[in-house]
Amino acid sequence: MASQQLLNRLDLLQKAETALSPSLDEAAETLVQTVVGGGKIMTCGDEAGYGAATEFTHKLVHVYQVERPPLPACLLTTQFASADDALYERQVQALGKPEDTLVCILGGQDSRVLTRAIYQAHSLQLPVIIIDNLLAKPAAAELWEQDVEICAPCDNPALVHELQITLVHCLCEAIDQQLFGTPGS
Repeated sequence: MASQQLLNRLDLLQKAETALSPSLDEAAETLVQTVVGGGKIMTCGDEAGYGAATEFTHKLVHVYQVERPPLPACLLTTQFASADDALYERQVQALGKPEDTLVCILGGQDSRVLTRAIYQAHSLQLPVIIIDNLLAKPAAAELWEQDVEICAPCDNPALVHELQITLVHCLCEAIDQQLFGTPGS
């Protein structure tokens, strides 16, 4: 039984590699250009995606695999939760600058709080990277041409989370490799 679960995960990774490689490369390039251009990477996540957003920010600011200077990244906080779904929207409004990029990780089904952050990022002309899933995806009208969508090709919440952590690690490795020439794994 457990070995079948491992095979299911390996199958998901194979599907993800085929489906997501172009988007993943585009997202990595956007993030590298953000850092090179003097901007910061702002990350946020819905309830299910917040852990992956936290992991991503931590790896950018601290270390992924090899010692390097910290990268400019900040995790938008859930500490100031409000009932009006403006949780991240106001933080993007307060912190966002034209050279920044917003990364939204949608692990669950309710995208309202992230949708408002995306609209705010667009009002500031910021590119947005969305790591979402088949359970919940932003409406096409919410995405701009400059945005990058990386959609986990599954609808199992546990597998979505596992894959999103893997995608975050792939982005960290690609950024480190492009900026610092560090070898891949």
